Amino acid sequence: MLPNGLQIAGLDAIAQLFTGLFSTQAPSPAAVAVIAAERGVATEIETQLANGQVRRTGNFFHLDAAGQIARLSVYARSG
Repeated sequence: MLPNGLQIAGLDAIAQLFTGLFSTQAPSPAAVAVIAAERGVATEIETQLANGQVRRTGNFFHLDAAGQIARLSVYARSG
């Protein structure tokens, strides 16, 4: 789920999203905080965009019983 509420599902759709994102700009994301648990990981990501802006997001990885990503929710910091 993206910050704008759009939900992307399926391997092909997720791959297309990131391929488009990285082809139009050169972000350089860095994890500034990570909290890990058995069934999930929360990260704060700071991304330097090609235009010089810095974007911070909260990324929540929800894991299934096999430890695979079942869902990823991304929330953008406003302001």
